[in-house]
Amino acid sequence: MASIIKDLLYTAFAPAERASSPKVDEQVSLFSGDNKTRQIFDFFPDFAVVLNRQRQVVHANSPLLQFLKLPSIDSIKGLRPGEMLNCLHSSDNPGGCGTTEFCRVCGAANAIMNSMENKTREMQDCEITTADGNAVNFRVWASPMVQNGIDFTVFVLRDIADEKYRSALERIFLHDLMNTASGLYGVHLMLKDNHSLFPDYANSLAGLSLQLLEEIENQRDLLSAEKGNLIVKPEKFSSLGLLKDVMELYRFHDLGEDRIIKISSDAEKVKFTSDQTLVFRVVSNMVKNALEASKAGETILLDCFEDSEKVVFKVHNSEVIPDDVGLRIFNRGFSTKGGGRGWGTYSIKLLTEKYLHGKCGFSSSHEDGTVFYAEYPLEFG
Repeated sequence: MASIIKDLLYTAFAPAERASSPKVDEQVSLFSGDNKTRQIFDFFPDFAVVLNRQRQVVHANSPLLQFLKLPSIDSIKGLRPGEMLNCLHSSDNPGGCGTTEFCRVCGAANAIMNSMENKTREMQDCEITTADGNAVNFRVWASPMVQNGIDFTVFVLRDIADEKYRSALERIFLHDLMNTASGLYGVHLMLKDNHSLFPDYANSLAGLSLQLLEEIENQRDLLSAEKGNLIVKPEKFSSLGLLKDVMELYRFHDLGEDRIIKISSDAEKVKFTSDQTLVFRVVSNMVKNALEASKAGETILLDCFEDSEKVVFKVHNSEVIPDDVGLRIFNRGFSTKGGGRGWGTYSIKLLTEKYLHGKCGFSSSHEDGTVFYAEYPLEFG
C-alpha cells in the first residue's frame, strides 16, 4: 500500500496531490451558483477555466465547453489542464498532468505554478501534442483569484496556431525562399555575362532549382498532413539511393557551406516499400536539422540499414541537445532559434508516425553527439 501511495504522489515537477471529489464538488458549486461570475467568464472569447490549489478544474466557460464538445463541466471537473486537453504526457505518471519531466518545460504548467507561488499574472506559450497525435499551440495566462475567501487561479488559453503558421510562412517566403531565389539569380547573372561559364555552373543551377522546389513542396505536404488529407503513395525504392539524393540536395545549400556531409561506409542498400517523397522529406529534414546545429568544419554522417524487418535511417552530428530542448524538440513550432522555426523536427514525427507507419526519435550525449533516427517497415501497410 505504501508503494502505491508513493507512486501516486511521485512528481518530476508540480505536486501530485489532488483534492477529494467532495471537495471539488463543493468548489464547483461556488462558481455554478454565482451568476455574475459565470456570466463574466462566458463573455471571454478565449477558453477559460478556474483551477483550485491542486490545479484541478472547478469552473469552465462556455467557449471552452463548446470547443471540447461538452454540455457541462461534469466530465472535466477535477481534471487538470493537460488531462482536459488530452495531452500526450498527462498519463505518463500516476500523478497526471504536471508531474512528468515534460511538464518542466511546458508553458502552461510553468505559468500556473509561477502564478500560484508568486501571486502574479503570468503569460507563456505552450505546444501540446494530444494522445491521438494532433498538435495545438496556445498562449496561456494564469492569474490569482479569490472566491468566498478561497484562493483559485484563473487560467486562460488562446489558440495561436494561425499566428504560428503566419510566422513560419513569413520566414519561409521572406528568408528561405528569398535566399534560394537570390542564389538562382546570381548564377543567372554570371551566365548572362559569360556564356562560357555554363558548363561550370549547370550543376549549381540545377541544385538551386531543386532546393527551391523542395522547400515549396515541403510546406505543401506539411499543410496537407496537418489537415489530414495527405495522400500516401507507396512504391518500392532503395534506402541508399534515397540517402544519395538527400546528400545531393544539400550539396549546393547555403547550410552545407563549410560542413561535410558523408554517407557511412557501412550503409546498406535496403529495398523497401513506402512513400519515397515523404521518406525523402523526413530524412532531408533530419539532415537540415543536423546542418543547422553543426559548426563549420564538422561532419554530418548519414546511415541506413535493415533491422528486424525494418529499414532504419540515422543522421549523426557532433553537437549535444540540452535536456530541456530535447523534451520539446518534436513539438509544433518549438525552436531555440526564434520565430518561424521549429517545423522541421515536428514534420519528422508527424509524417513518420501518422502517415508512414514508422517510428522516430533521437539520442544525444557529450560522448556520442546527436543521432536522429527514423525507421519504417519493409512492407507498407
